[in-house]
Amino acid sequence: MNETELFIEMLEDEDADSILKYFQESLVGTRNTKATLEQKKQHIKKIFKSKTPNMIRRRRKGGADPFYNFLNNYTFTLEKANTFNEQLKLLSELKEDLTPCSRFANLLLEYPNEIREKFQHIEENIKLGKDPLDISDDFQTEEEVKAFFRKFRDFSGEDVPRKIVKVIEKYQPEEYQSKLQKCEKIVECYNLLEYYKNNKRLADEYGLSIVNAAYIRTHEHEDQEVLMLFAIEAMYALLQEKKVHALKQIGLQFIEMKQQLKEEENKWKEKQKEVTELKAEAKNFTKTLRAIEKDKVKMALQLKEMEHQLTEQAENFRNVKKHSDAAIQRITNEIEGKLKDKEQELEFQKFIHSEKMRLFQVEDSYVTDWALICVSDYDLTVELFPELTIVQGEDKKACTTVMNDPAIHTIYINMKGLSTKSFKELRQSIEQHNKVYKPLDFSTYKQLVEWIGYKKTIERQVVFQ
Repeated sequence: MNETELFIEMLEDEDADSILKYFQESLVGTRNTKATLEQKKQHIKKIFKSKTPNMIRRRRKGGADPFYNFLNNYTFTLEKANTFNEQLKLLSELKEDLTPCSRFANLLLEYPNEIREKFQHIEENIKLGKDPLDISDDFQTEEEVKAFFRKFRDFSGEDVPRKIVKVIEKYQPEEYQSKLQKCEKIVECYNLLEYYKNNKRLADEYGLSIVNAAYIRTHEHEDQEVLMLFAIEAMYALLQEKKVHALKQIGLQFIEMKQQLKEEENKWKEKQKEVTELKAEAKNFTKTLRAIEKDKVKMALQLKEMEHQLTEQAENFRNVKKHSDAAIQRITNEIEGKLKDKEQELEFQKFIHSEKMRLFQVEDSYVTDWALICVSDYDLTVELFPELTIVQGEDKKACTTVMNDPAIHTIYINMKGLSTKSFKELRQSIEQHNKVYKPLDFSTYKQLVEWIGYKKTIERQVVFQ
């Protein structure tokens, strides 16, 4: 891998978001906050290769290489070591504050040649899941360790007192900064003797830790041993204050715990009372159980009696079923006999029907240009003259079909059984369909049959008038 690929491989979510924000880039199809780290890495790889539309435009306008442009904008507050190995050691001690990619960026800017020689080792560490920059050589002598400690430890170097004051600031109370500024204005014009004479008064007002810190911050040219003593004294005073505060807190916690213990005792007494009540309930429950046991015995006897009754009822049911089965068989035989008789009757009716069809059969080629509408005797008329167009007067659909038939010119209406209203409706409908209607009024059905026979005979031209 090259430096760009290694850098991207070390990215964490926060680093990736910072790069996307710096270049004002967004992932296509998803919001940056919803994208996975791998999706962000792939997009950043395109940015560093100048393959996104935004970066292509920038490079065409003469923009700098995006990778080193971003690295040069990193802000580092740590000191620069004298050697590459010392820088690795220093960065290793800052693992909790700096991400792997930011440490790698520092080395790439400060020691580019030395870090490039370690690329293979870094890549192996990434594959093994180790810290990528776990590549420093161990110190060989005590002098090397001492030199490293003197230069990079918080309490080493020329300005140790001020460093100590800076370190203990985070453990000071909230009002520390405001009090420190006020005290600095007072002690900045004091020499050591004046400070000594006013030390107790100022310590009572501001606290010894703040007073010493104010003197150290405003008298950088004072004797270093004196300032060192003041710094140690400030640390000790802060420890004392913390101790007093801690003891006070412990005392408050002890009182609180004592109160909680008292509350727990009260709760325990309440529980004891509940236990006593439960015992009484349990005693009553035992009595109830005994009563239930007695009822259980009674119920067992009742169940036995019920079983005896059920046995008798079952026997009675079997007897009833036996008689019922015989009755069912008898009824079944009667029904089967009736069905047989019915089948014979149907066979006879079929025979009669076939004979009727044989006797009244006509040629299929017989066609008329007229139709007959009747109400009474419709079924019998159709059966006698199946070759004719005969419709039931109350069947509106069949009547309409006949009226629409272009082969039908005349429609006869049998008035027998037809109401005046129905006749008027049929006549009006026939006229609307441009057909000729002729009413027939026979007193008997025999006359209707004779008329139909006569009309058929005339149409066949076997009688000359």
